[in-house]
Amino acid sequence: MRKNIFLFAMTLILLGTAFVSSVHAQDEQMATLSASPNNSNVFRVAGSGFNASETVWLSLVDGETSVFNFTETIETDAEGNFSAIVIVPTSIHGTFDLTASTSSVSAYIEYTVPNLTGSAGPTGATGATGATGATGPKGDPADPVIGYGGIGLGVVAIVLAVYALTKKS
Repeated sequence: MRKNIFLFAMTLILLGTAFVSSVHAQDEQMATLSASPNNSNVFRVAGSGFNASETVWLSLVDGETSVFNFTETIETDAEGNFSAIVIVPTSIHGTFDLTASTSSVSAYIEYTVPNLTGSAGPTGATGATGATGATGPKGDPADPVIGYGGIGLGVVAIVLAVYALTKKS
């Protein structure tokens, strides 16, 4: 009897796991994402097939590394759709996966961000040398006890070294 209960429980666990996996796979297949225009730092991103009234997080991903996370707060409507205008800093350029994610659904497309940095201009002329600042006040003299203490420690170290050498012989 115990063996049957154990087998029944294991079957329920496996079926539950398979059901949850298929629901997530189905949600991810239904979600779509688009961006227009491609190859721009400012563009409109739109998605559909997401869950209703959820926050959408957008990011640019290169392989497994998130390159840029958009700070815009985007919410899906009652049908699970969203649309927003977003801006990518000009310091970021290349081809990435533009990813839109909610708590349970995600979708991505390939997106190219152009290099808008341009080439470096010519080096400018060297500027004039600035004026020398005022000399600061003279500091206090060092405490002679510190110097005598250092000399004393040096003498002790030499005596110990001589003693160690004579003891070794």
